[in-house]
Amino acid sequence: MDTIAVVGASDRALTFLGRLAESRFEVVSVSTRPDWMRLELRRRLPAALRVDWLLDVRFVSELSELESCSIVVDAHEAADESIRARALVLFERHMSTGAVLASPTADAERIAAALERPTQFVAIASIDSAPEPVPVDATAPGALFAAERLCASVAPKPLRAWRESSPPPTVDLV
Repeated sequence: MDTIAVVGASDRALTFLGRLAESRFEVVSVSTRPDWMRLELRRRLPAALRVDWLLDVRFVSELSELESCSIVVDAHEAADESIRARALVLFERHMSTGAVLASPTADAERIAAALERPTQFVAIASIDSAPEPVPVDATAPGALFAAERLCASVAPKPLRAWRESSPPPTVDLV
């Protein structure tokens, strides 16, 4: 996994971005409010993570940025699955051919059928707590493997594991 995109300006997107920060991924945050996302994420992250990681995150509003990402995570708050399906079709048009598209959808098979590359689609269960990939019938093994690696990397860590993997706290003088 080279670069991961998180699409959306929501609590769900901010939570997922925070978990990616702890795992030290290179990330593109795509939303209609990139400046707000940067400020809100900075407010929510512990000081030790803010300094290093926020420098590596690109906060953008253009879907064309999805082209450089190996995994695109849909984290927008769409209550209507038909709206989510249309958004995912739009995201897919901007993604590279081999990129994986992941979404917390309840209607994964119907959404996969609407996509041009259903083999690259994986649903994500429990994205707000302990994310878990849920393949659709068409999901390719490589797409599932990438989603499994991503979910394992961002799953909440026990406190001891988090302390052992985190750098010592620093004083934020800014």
